[in-house]
Amino acid sequence: VQASWVKIMKNISKPAEVRTTIQGTLISVASTTLPTAMVLRSNGNDFTVRLPVGIVILNNVWVQIGLSALRINDTVRAYGLLNNASSTMDATVIRDTSL
Repeated sequence: VQASWVKIMKNISKPAEVRTTIQGTLISVASTTLPTAMVLRSNGNDFTVRLPVGIVILNNVWVQIGLSALRINDTVRAYGLLNNASSTMDATVIRDTSL
């Protein structure tokens, strides 16, 4: 029984998606209206962050702001579900710590 359990545990892989935070430099925003996507560069890796209609976007003091307030090269934190295989996040909250 123990050998079978070990074999089963070895076959379990990490989940493809994890709830996490990415902090990085804002490289681009695809559109000025929601839904849209943006690219964050963190530790030399680019992540596509999808922003749905109704997403909460905050500044550094946690006040809600509009999408148009985000600027290229700002430091941004994205909170959401990250797909490690595709480096794509479905964000639930965006926080621009440069504003």
